[in-house]
Amino acid sequence: MLTKCVKSIRFLYNENVEGTGGELQAAIQLIRPSVVSSFTDTDSVVLNDGALEFMAAMVRDFSGALGNLPTVGELPVCEASIGRMPAFSKKTEGIRKSEWQVEPPRPNRKSSAVELLFAAADGKAMEQALRSGASSLLADLDDSQIPSWHSIVEGHVNILEATRDVCRRREEEGTTEGFTLAVRPRGLRQTERHVLVDGGLVSAGMFDVGIFTYNTSAEMLSSGLQPHLYLPKMESHFEARAWNSILDYIEMQLALPANFIKVRIQVDDITAVFELDEIVAELSGRATGMSFDRWGYTFSLVRHFGIAQGFVLHESSLIGKIPAYVEACERYVAWMAKKRGLSSAGMISAHPPFCENSDECAGDCLRHEMEREFQLGNDIIIVAEKEHIRTVVDVSSSCSPTNVANRFATDDETGSRLLTLPTPKVTMKGIKTSINAVLRFLASSLSTGECTSAGEGKASISAIEACRSMLWQWARAKTITSDGRPIYGRFVASLIDEELGEILKSVGGDERRRNYEKAAIILKKMTSSHLFIASILDYINPELVE
Repeated sequence: MLTKCVKSIRFLYNENVEGTGGELQAAIQLIRPSVVSSFTDTDSVVLNDGALEFMAAMVRDFSGALGNLPTVGELPVCEASIGRMPAFSKKTEGIRKSEWQVEPPRPNRKSSAVELLFAAADGKAMEQALRSGASSLLADLDDSQIPSWHSIVEGHVNILEATRDVCRRREEEGTTEGFTLAVRPRGLRQTERHVLVDGGLVSAGMFDVGIFTYNTSAEMLSSGLQPHLYLPKMESHFEARAWNSILDYIEMQLALPANFIKVRIQVDDITAVFELDEIVAELSGRATGMSFDRWGYTFSLVRHFGIAQGFVLHESSLIGKIPAYVEACERYVAWMAKKRGLSSAGMISAHPPFCENSDECAGDCLRHEMEREFQLGNDIIIVAEKEHIRTVVDVSSSCSPTNVANRFATDDETGSRLLTLPTPKVTMKGIKTSINAVLRFLASSLSTGECTSAGEGKASISAIEACRSMLWQWARAKTITSDGRPIYGRFVASLIDEELGEILKSVGGDERRRNYEKAAIILKKMTSSHLFIASILDYINPELVE
């Protein structure tokens, strides 16, 4: 049974607010930064009593199970250095060796060659996406935006409005057959810092999925549509099992059909790669596909291996060229998807944050990257610019996937392909390009609270995490550059100052300049830290993320 309707909700600010004295006790608390002065009508559209009640009941029922999952900040920095290498488990060998496939997706989940990704909080981008002609859209609450209170709430409001728009068009015009509006929530192990239930923080992923499904599922069901989720940041099949239990709970409480909520498995962590069969098996009733996040995967290699010998990464994974060990994982994910009856998706960035100019990503180069994704075995390409939809459709009609069926015959062979890294090659250009990308991202985020440009285009949080983690790894491992210079903390700090000076030559306004100076201080702290810092978001202005 759900708890009784919430009678009162306490909003906590940095300053005193009349009417929120110590005598008021509420089961649910929304903690909001001092820059927000009131509970707005926009908030109440999605954070209504029913949605909050539903989310709180779910949190209470699953808090014990989630307690066994590590949070991002608790993950070890250097597993390989103490002998805990990722490996295929003997206990689940039967699942990997058996011949089985997931249930086929329902008729209204039509595979398409292209999906359009956009930040959920960007209302203009969502409106353009709905009118873009793409048959599949991905509203991102995770990697495309800073998790400020405003962006999270605005993202949920936009998703609700878009869902109603799609349902209305389907009923009135019949123009949405095969159309999918998917949502990427935040990870299950991340925390939503703005919400307390019974005094404790809640899972960000659970908050996002609870609010989304409560507000949209009934209308989607009556319109013949289904909720679709991209599940990010999974590290094991135990996490997949937790997700499946949560979605089962939602379907039961909201009187939805079993496996009504469909999911795509986002592969962005090295440990999850060694449990893909098991993860798919846990979600087999609702899984429709897999996608590979190159930047998140690169970040996970540093986060798990630290500076262990043999795991210092090549700079090419940051500046546009794809190293063999990353491509091997991409191929493995595409192969695994086909083996288990799923679609597979590759992701194209409109302007990779490590390119010095957008021309490198235009024209023939962009087309070549799309061809490469299809040849790896992917049947869907995710793009972040609506102008690229037509190019993907054209490329898909003339490009056949490569047969990779015999490339991962044994566990040992697969493990070797995934964990064999070349001697790192690092250039001064690569270091400076990475520094420039992080400085621009941090300065923009400190100013606006949004996940915005690192160069000409938008940089995902995972791309910037990969960039700053590589800088830390090179410095801590005392990697030697291609021209013979050792990389260490003070050397990186001097390059940060040098790059900052170049940026400030073209930056006007005292506030903007101060944000860049703050960004330089933050980056120096992250690259000189003895221990690896789990998240770059912890170093951004607390008023934006707390």
